Amino acid sequence: PIIARLRKEADDLLAKTKKEASENYAEAKARGQTPMTWDYQINWSVLARSGDFVSLLGTLYQFNGGAHGMTSTDTRLASIRTGEEINVATIMRFGKTLSPAIVIAACEAVKKAKTDRIDSATVFDEPIVCAGPNANVKLEDASLALAPSSAAGKFGGIYAYFDPYAIGAYAEGAYEIVVQHDV
Repeated sequence: PIIARLRKEADDLLAKTKKEASENYAEAKARGQTPMTWDYQINWSVLARSGDFVSLLGTLYQFNGGAHGMTSTDTRLASIRTGEEINVATIMRFGKTLSPAIVIAACEAVKKAKTDRIDSATVFDEPIVCAGPNANVKLEDASLALAPSSAAGKFGGIYAYFDPYAIGAYAEGAYEIVVQHDV
């Protein structure tokens, strides 16, 4: 059932993209410009499975004439039998907010990833702040997924996928952060 839903979403997005591309083509031709070719790619993969639930990762790449294409991620946790989806962030709540341990662990992982990649633990040139009103690494800006475990048939930890521009410049690319199960 979840595959049927994902197929419908992809087909709907493709139809919308085709319509927009056609309109863009006609406008460019009317202005005497050479229309640009658009590109659309979507891929879903299984990250982990436990019992009747599967954790999925979707990547979408679109290029529609700008300076560069754009990649985005989507994640789903769903029942294999019914297709019912469960929001990963909802099950990681401590009261009304995400578990502080998960938030801090993810933020610390972002610091390490950014230091490794760009030699600076910053978000848009500002030092990374993990908590409080000035926090600039927020799990709400990421797509969350359950990760596989070293034990077969179990979920292990959490993946947090930050798309380009979420915590850095486009040139930095996307960040995939792992929060271990013991957190």
